[in-house]
Amino acid sequence: MNANLKLNDFPDELKKNSTSIFLETGKEVNLDVLSNSIISELMAIQKMDIDKILKIWSNYDCTLNRRIKVISDSGILLGVALNVNDDGSLTIKLDSGEVKKIYADEIKLQLL
Repeated sequence: MNANLKLNDFPDELKKNSTSIFLETGKEVNLDVLSNSIISELMAIQKMDIDKILKIWSNYDCTLNRRIKVISDSGILLGVALNVNDDGSLTIKLDSGEVKKIYADEIKLQLL
């Protein structure tokens, strides 16, 4: 996450795919306020049960019900992201019809 960088502050290889809170809002961010806010939110989340966390997460997850490409050491999989499970895995329905759990340490996701 980046707070106050301007586009020219990013290295050339990152400019195309990077942003900051400043670039999105046009406003400088007080880093103390930002870090305190993040910590407060994380502490509140820590007190929630997993079902509530997953429900909130699914409202913001841009992969759910979308076609994705999973790139892993064992190959490439194409399918639709179905849901995030309480163990952190992503359930996908492959083009073959098979339903499979994917773990973040095994994959890279590319929205298609």
